[in-house]
Order: sequence, then structure tokens, then C-alpha cells
Amino acid sequence: MQPHDVLGVSPAATAGEVTDAFRRFALRNHPDRGGDADRFRAGTEAYRRLLASARAAGATTARAGPTFGPRPDVVFHRRPRSGLAAMFRRARSTLARPRS
Repeated sequence: MQPHDVLGVSPAATAGEVTDAFRRFALRNHPDRGGDADRFRAGTEAYRRLLASARAAGATTARAGPTFGPRPDVVFHRRPRSGLAAMFRRARSTLARPRS
């Protein structure tokens, strides 16, 4: 099955049309909403391929669609999680201090 058949768009669809079609597809077929996981994976792959070909053809969109995979321009920092190990370290350092 061709990628444009999966999402229901024409082969000459712009990036905006592909994005809108994928959003409709995701609302119907996402596994969290009762859809089939394999069908959703096929739709995601079709979206990636169609969006890449639409952008390569020079079609532009007014808004950015969802992105998949790592983006080099976005950096995520995690805050350290305070867990049991951190609690025990603090307790040990508190107990090790001499009392005045």
C-alpha cells in the first residue's frame, strides 16, 4: 500500500495537507484511543515519508507539524530525582557531623 493511500491524501499533497491528514488519522487509529498499533505504525511511517517528500518538493506549511526522533536544536535537561539513595546520603552526612 502506498503512503498516500494510508493517510488518504493525493500524491501531490502539500506538507500542510499531509500534517492535517495525519492528525485525523492519529485521532482515529492511535492505540491509546482503541486503534490498532500496527496500523498506527504504518500511518506514522507513511506520514514521515510523505512529509519528507513534500518538503523536498518545496512545499511549505504555515505551521510546523509533529516531529519524530531527536532534534539537534532542542536540549532537554533532567532535574535530579530525589530518591531513597539521596535521602540516605543526606542522613549519613548529617549524622557524621560533630554536634556542637
